[in-house]
Amino acid sequence: MWTVIAYIIVIVGGFLAFTLGGVLSSPFLFVLYFLLGQKMSEKSFAFMGTIISGTFCSITNIAFAWLVFRVFVGATSFGIFPFLACLLPMLITIAKDFNRYMAMKNVLIEGKDELGGKAFEAVSEVTAPHTQAARGLVIGELTGILLGGTIFLFLLK
Repeated sequence: MWTVIAYIIVIVGGFLAFTLGGVLSSPFLFVLYFLLGQKMSEKSFAFMGTIISGTFCSITNIAFAWLVFRVFVGATSFGIFPFLACLLPMLITIAKDFNRYMAMKNVLIEGKDELGGKAFEAVSEVTAPHTQAARGLVIGELTGILLGGTIFLFLLK
């Protein structure tokens, strides 16, 4: 019975935990900006920041699932099936971010064919940071899944 309740909490609360990870990454990025921000270009720091934010989101969601199963079911209950259950809410968000990245990339490709020259450079200068941010989120979220899976499935047994 408690196992079913834990699965429900993990699947439903996963969206909230995923969002909380983005909020928790903000103070870390704020400090990192003051340490590295002046040494890096704004575009490079923004790309790195979205990767870090995506990683925080995924790890927070996996940590939430690990905590729920530890509290409701038992100390050694977090395994492959609870891990897969916590991936369900993340897959929706990752798919949305990936689709956004592909749409922005396609706009840049189509714009290059249609506009050409100076007009394309102006458009790509505006849209390129957004495309990189969407790509950084997807990379960060997938990195967080690998890192969080390694930590919570193998190291914290």
